[in-house]
Amino acid sequence: MFFNVVRGETIFFVVGLFVGIVVAIFRARYWRGQIIEHEKKNQSLTKANKKKDTQLKGLSTTLQEYEAKMENVSEKLNRSIANNHSLASQVNERGQAITQFKEEVMALDGRIKTVRAQAKKVEMNKEELENSLKEKENEIKNLQSRSREQESTITQMQNQATQMMDEIQGITVQVEERDRTINQLQEAVDIRDRDIHDLRTRSEEAQTKILEIETLYAENVRDFATLEARIRSMQDNLAIIAGIGPKVSTVLRSAGVTTFAKLAALNAEKIEEILLAEDPRLLQLVDPTAWPEQARLASEGEWGVLKSLQDSLKGKGSTLAEDSVDVENIQITTEDLTPNT
Repeated sequence: MFFNVVRGETIFFVVGLFVGIVVAIFRARYWRGQIIEHEKKNQSLTKANKKKDTQLKGLSTTLQEYEAKMENVSEKLNRSIANNHSLASQVNERGQAITQFKEEVMALDGRIKTVRAQAKKVEMNKEELENSLKEKENEIKNLQSRSREQESTITQMQNQATQMMDEIQGITVQVEERDRTINQLQEAVDIRDRDIHDLRTRSEEAQTKILEIETLYAENVRDFATLEARIRSMQDNLAIIAGIGPKVSTVLRSAGVTTFAKLAALNAEKIEEILLAEDPRLLQLVDPTAWPEQARLASEGEWGVLKSLQDSLKGKGSTLAEDSVDVENIQITTEDLTPNT
C-alpha cells in the first residue's frame, strides 16, 4: 500500500511537472514571437530614419545653394554700392566743375560789365564778346543737362539697390522657414531614437525572461531525472537472484521485499513462509536456501563473486526457476538500477 501511495504521488508530481514544462515552452515561444515583432518594428524604424536622413541631406544641399545665391547677391550689392560711391564722387566732381563754371560765369559777367563799360570805347570788339558769352551759356546748359542725366542714373541705381534688398529679405525668410523645417525634422528623429531605445530595452528584458525560462526548464529536467533515478533506486531487480522469476519476484515485492538488502536480511524459512502463504506450489519449483547470500552479494556490488556462486549452484544441480534472469546480464541490470548522482 505504501508503495502504491508513493507511486501515485510520484505520477501526480511528474504530470504536474510535465504541465509546467509545457506551459514554460509556450511562454518561451510567445516571448520569442514578441521579440521577432520588435525586431521587425526596429527594421521599419531604421528604414524611416534612413529616409529622414536622405531628406535632411537634400535640405542641407538646398540650404547650401541658397547660401551661395546669397553670397552672389551680396557681391552684386557690394559692387553696386561701390558703383554708387564712384557715381557720388563723379557727381561731386561735376558739382565742383559747375561751381567753377559759375565762378567763371560770374567772372565773365564782371568782364562783360567791364567790356560794356569799355564798349563805348571799343565797339569793334562787342560782337566777339557776345559770341563768346553765348558759347559759355551753351556750355553751362550742356553741363546742366549732363547733371540731370547723372541724377537720373543715380536714382535708377538706388531703385536697383532697393530691389536687391527686397530679394535678400525674401531669401532670408525662406532660409528661416528651411531652418524651422530642419528643426522639426530633427525633433522627429530624436523621437524615433527614443522609441528605438525603448524597443531595444524591452527586447533585452524579453531576452532576459527567456533565459530565465530556459534555466528553469533545465532545472526541471534535472529534477525530473533525479526523481526518476530515485524511483528506480527504490527497487532492485530481484530476478537477478538465481531461482527467482517474475512470479516469485512479484510475490516478494507484495510482501515488502523490494531490495537486495531486504532479501539478504531474511532467512530461508522466512522466505518459504512468504511463498507458502501466496501459493504452496511455489516451494515445489524453487529452493530459497541460497537467496539471502546472493542478495547480500548483489547489495554489496560483488557481481563477480555472485557469478561464481551461481555457477557453483548450477554445477551442484540446484533448482533454478526457468524464468530467472541470466547471471551474465547481472552487470548490465545493476548499471540500469544505479541512480544518477
